[in-house]
Amino acid sequence: PAQSFDRYSAQGTVPVQDQTPATLGRMGQAFSQAGQDWGRYAADVQRRANIAYTTERQTQAAEADLNDWSAYSQLQGKDAYDGFDAFRSTVQKRYEKLAASAENEQQRQWLKEAGQQKVLSLTERAMGHRDKEVAVWRIGTAKADTEQGVQEGNAAYGTPEEGPKLEALAVKQAGFSRLTGADYKQGLADQMAKVRLGTVQMLLNQPGRLGEAVAYWDRN
Repeated sequence: PAQSFDRYSAQGTVPVQDQTPATLGRMGQAFSQAGQDWGRYAADVQRRANIAYTTERQTQAAEADLNDWSAYSQLQGKDAYDGFDAFRSTVQKRYEKLAASAENEQQRQWLKEAGQQKVLSLTERAMGHRDKEVAVWRIGTAKADTEQGVQEGNAAYGTPEEGPKLEALAVKQAGFSRLTGADYKQGLADQMAKVRLGTVQMLLNQPGRLGEAVAYWDRN
């Protein structure tokens, strides 16, 4: 007759434990760790891509900045004053366009921050050049005004305009002295000496006015 055996009735045997839950748990931890590792790897790859992209674009922008600055720094006097706004606007638009061309938000933020610093730096540099050139321009203009005042004083000799022209020359000299820091009284004395010498020369160049030239010289 058939015999039945209890599978666990043999001496020294123990029940087999089901390992499925533990195995699944370990597999889950492994997959989770792999997911985290992959996430860090992917983030690092994206970060490197962002750095490469923004560095390349900033390098291109810097080359354009250099060309624009080279052109602007050559402007002198009034041209430097008139060209300042155009230079600043060109640089600002360049970096606004650069930030707008970013492929993702991180790149956009980096380019925006770097652009703001670059625009500020170049604007300050351009302002220094403009202010220096404006000062030179104003001094040159004031000097030319005083020289013109001397000529007008000479031309007005002996006419009702002589007094007003000399007063106008004094005002012009005052403006020139303020810009240069020169002594006004000495400057005005120098300009009046030029007027007198010019008037004497004018009289000497005209026939029959030698005596008048000598008398004018004696009076002054």
